[in-house]
Amino acid sequence: MRRDRLLRVHPQDRQHRPQLRDGHHVRVLPVRQRLSCPPIEPPRTTRRVETHPVPNPHPRDRNTPLHRTRHHQRGINVAKSACPVQSSHHLAGCRDRHRRGRPPNRLAAEARSPPVRALGEDSMPGRLRRALAVAVVVAAVPGCATLFGDPPPPPSPEQIARAADEVAALPRAAEAEQSLRTAVEHIAAAAGAHNPALRWSWSGERAEGPCHGPYASVGGLRVVLPRYLAEGSIPASAWPEFRRVAHEFAAAAGAVDLRPDTSTPPHYHLDADGTDGAYWDNQTNLAVFAGPDSMTITANTGCRRP
Repeated sequence: MRRDRLLRVHPQDRQHRPQLRDGHHVRVLPVRQRLSCPPIEPPRTTRRVETHPVPNPHPRDRNTPLHRTRHHQRGINVAKSACPVQSSHHLAGCRDRHRRGRPPNRLAAEARSPPVRALGEDSMPGRLRRALAVAVVVAAVPGCATLFGDPPPPPSPEQIARAADEVAALPRAAEAEQSLRTAVEHIAAAAGAHNPALRWSWSGERAEGPCHGPYASVGGLRVVLPRYLAEGSIPASAWPEFRRVAHEFAAAAGAVDLRPDTSTPPHYHLDADGTDGAYWDNQTNLAVFAGPDSMTITANTGCRRP
């Protein structure tokens, strides 16, 4: 199909095309002719030429097919070869189409958009963050003091009074110690039911220690039993049943809270705590450790009156 039929251009406008002269796009002022669209005269018949060279704000556009010229002509950037048209009417339409399809002018967009203020120290969000950071540090001072070895704040009189009432309602230290010793021996016997070759013996010495926190002011103490050791262990298949039975004996001595089982074969452990003085680490505890070649049972009472 012929180009003039495709673009619907007047035959007399076929010879008038946009041209370049020494890197400048020449805009020819049209003369009056009896045509449907006023044509652009060739450069040789031009009586007046207006060119305004300006720097190209998009140097990377040179690699694109719609490379714009580096010359501004009355506010319109014209493509070099993207608009092969024959009349000013079609040239204006081509400009509009390419203006809508080309990437936006980054410099013009930045000039139209207001500057964004950075969130510095003097801005309201900056001051708010600084105030929150100070509040977090102040709130974490008591916990950091305990973490780094500094003594915790002294307990209040109300806490000491509650601790004294709790200890007064519990059995004495000697009774709690005997109850724990009985539980340890029963647990050892339950392990012997799964492995009769186990031989248990006490290792180490009995120890007494002070209570902590508000319990330190009630005149109580804690008793640590010697370790109960055995050479050998129980089969891995017997551990779930042994764990259930051992927890029953530990709960009878006051260690009622069984911690989750995080054992990894062939090493197993059981850990149970009491509810007495749990917040201040003064509770009753009983633990069983089983490895491939040995078993160990440890126990200590909570804070009790002598």
